[in-house]
Amino acid sequence: MYEGVLLRGCLSNSTVTEVRQNCTKEEGHACISCSKNGCNTVSWLRCAHCNDAGPDSCTVRQLVSFCPQYRSTDRCYEIVESVESAVLKVTSKGCESSLELAGISCDEIDRCIIGRSSSNCAVQTALKLPAQCLVCSSEADSHEQCVKGTLPAQNCPQEDDACFSRIRGNTLERNCLSALTVAEQDVCTGEDSTCITCSDPGCNTEHLLKCAQCKKSDNIECIDLVISSTIEPTFCPNFLPNAVCFSRILGDELERGCSSESADVCAGNNRCLSCAADGCNVESETYLNDVATCFRCRSNDADNLVCDDVHLGAEECDQLEDSCFSRVQDDVLERNCLSTLAEEDQQKCRDEEDSSCYSCTGHGCNQYPRLRCYRCSSLLDPQCTSPEETDLDYTFCDSFLPDDRCYARIVDEHVQRGCQVDLNINGDDVCAGDPMCIACSSSGCNGVDEDELRNMARCISCSSERDGEECDKAAMSAEECDDFQDVCYTRVEKTFKEDA
Repeated sequence: MYEGVLLRGCLSNSTVTEVRQNCTKEEGHACISCSKNGCNTVSWLRCAHCNDAGPDSCTVRQLVSFCPQYRSTDRCYEIVESVESAVLKVTSKGCESSLELAGISCDEIDRCIIGRSSSNCAVQTALKLPAQCLVCSSEADSHEQCVKGTLPAQNCPQEDDACFSRIRGNTLERNCLSALTVAEQDVCTGEDSTCITCSDPGCNTEHLLKCAQCKKSDNIECIDLVISSTIEPTFCPNFLPNAVCFSRILGDELERGCSSESADVCAGNNRCLSCAADGCNVESETYLNDVATCFRCRSNDADNLVCDDVHLGAEECDQLEDSCFSRVQDDVLERNCLSTLAEEDQQKCRDEEDSSCYSCTGHGCNQYPRLRCYRCSSLLDPQCTSPEETDLDYTFCDSFLPDDRCYARIVDEHVQRGCQVDLNINGDDVCAGDPMCIACSSSGCNGVDEDELRNMARCISCSSERDGEECDKAAMSAEECDDFQDVCYTRVEKTFKEDA
């Protein structure tokens, strides 16, 4: 945004008396005069104006306007302050002549920077800031701040300098590039990843990862770093993109070190772990060999009873750390390691509120048989009254609970069959208080026909020795027999008492 109007003309035509009186050939005023024909061609400087100490904050707006007085040698200035290690904040901008009117020189002000004296310089070019870099070594007293890159940046000796971070042995160094020899600068600006450069103020804050780096064949203590006290994490030998630490077993060898994430150091190796925090690769050899195992199989429309009833052994997952799952989709039962699913499906399996997929953590934990039940209503399908005598088949339950049961019951004079989990009764007994209901735990067990449901054998079950007079008088409720077509009995069992 520009403000102010530059006027040129004949002085006698000015309607402002004060302007005519104060317009002289001397510089340093709001008007400059000259006496030759067409001589009023001077270039009047424009600069950005703002001041955080006043109403026009530099962070809100910077108004570009003509300098309030004319000086042929005038220049734009800006004053900056350091607010972070890599950031310089402008606090004031204006014309150098305004400072001099106040009796101040830019040289007397800390971090006052003079721009070019060409007209409109504040718009055309940014004022040149001195190069700034972190200057430190991980061996110095401030080593922790140096490693984290949190030290304030310092001015470099050269205006167009660059910054570098490099690793030498196990020492991290940060500085201005000009502090190095020409040969060292060539290393940093080349393809050697032991040193990296950048050009923004305070930019050399790149984190260099520390990892445990050892081989069991060289040092037996590499087997278990928790027990060992001799192996400490050290800087990775190179600045790697998205660096990670890793621990892995290759044949008889255990190895720990650094890698870039793109290298996928654990690809195809389920005895390998990677991580991105300093010193994180401490898993013991025992842990690396304890690969997650799950039952891994498919059963299409119950064509694989071995998978349905889990009559098979658990297999290793493709990743060291994994969970297991079992689910049914389109009547296909699937058991496997959770990482084999797409991320969206993994989240669905982890959701405890979603019972369509069951996930768990632990070796072979997805071993529960997936129940199949008759699922019908005689109100909609007459075959439901006696499904075992028809071509109705029992199918997988839509949802899953490890202790699920099939049920069959009479509801409003109609037969209803299904899976207890699908009723969403939160673990309550589906047959509680219902004399015409059965619940059972094996696939297809709820195929009992309607007549048996209505006339299930129920008997009083008691002992006079245990239940006393209630049993003598048969004053107890009848209970459902295990066999639907059972019969009841009453008998006396002889007891013998030893002589005193």
